[in-house]
Amino acid sequence: MKLKNLILGLTLVLVSSASFSQDDQTVKATTMGEGMYSVYLAKYENGEYLFEGLDENNWELSFKTYQENLKEIKIKKYASATSTESYLPDNSVFPCTYIRGSVQSHKAMGTLKNVTFTNEERIVVLDEWIYVLKDWKDKDHYVIHKILKKGELSGVKLMKAVLSSKKVGANANHVATLQNYLNDAFKKQGEKLATAEGKLKNEEYLKNLELAEKRWDIVRDSINGKYWNSAEGQAKQAEWSKADVVLKNDTQSTLYLCYGSGAYYELKPGQAYKFSCSGGGKVYRGTLRPNNSTQYDQTDNVLIDRNGTNCGKTINASSVVKY
Repeated sequence: MKLKNLILGLTLVLVSSASFSQDDQTVKATTMGEGMYSVYLAKYENGEYLFEGLDENNWELSFKTYQENLKEIKIKKYASATSTESYLPDNSVFPCTYIRGSVQSHKAMGTLKNVTFTNEERIVVLDEWIYVLKDWKDKDHYVIHKILKKGELSGVKLMKAVLSSKKVGANANHVATLQNYLNDAFKKQGEKLATAEGKLKNEEYLKNLELAEKRWDIVRDSINGKYWNSAEGQAKQAEWSKADVVLKNDTQSTLYLCYGSGAYYELKPGQAYKFSCSGGGKVYRGTLRPNNSTQYDQTDNVLIDRNGTNCGKTINASSVVKY
């Protein structure tokens, strides 16, 4: 009987671990759903956790679209609060955590949103609990600060929950459960980022964040609209509205691209990559460094000149690659 129980226990752990790796944070957050959450407390001292007690205030969580299928989680911590805190996915391919961030948008930004991240503050959504983390350094170094559970508690229900919170925390096995998820999730994130599709999607995501930051600098400094009504502002909006230029690798060889400030990209046969057609700068062909599979050396072979003359065009690599 003991052996059967042990085998059953191991099986449940394996099933639980496997389920963690199937869904990213956006899926888990959407499944968990909006609404009111009770807030369990976590105390960390001398390398040990004590999960006991609840905050008398319930938190309200809501979700809104951030980019495409990615969600922004907004938290209202107190019923009387007039402001909310925002958390954004840490990655566009397979989010493992949500990072606290300040989001700025404006009609002049179009669909872009500027985000200032506070990297050390994160949340992780699992199947039953939401973990609020602080002092984040990486997936193995962080502190559990508070733990949320779906449902609002008050009055007698809150008092009973406080009395049973230590036992509930012990049964939930928070530390191991959270760490197992993070191990599985970051492994899967790495696997997805290693694919050509994952690289391309994340490159686009990071490029949009960088572009949004540049646009927000202008919006912030000219929020009264005078800039956008000026000749320079009108020209800038016209420039931003131009379609990207696409480089298509129609050759039989992998192309190594060098552009911007130390940016690299590996474009395999049959793949295509979009670049902003304006703003200056060129895209060069690169070569792999000897005994180095990740860094390239830039050649003088210009593949695309981002001078505004190629907007909306698709350029075949075979027409610009020099051999």
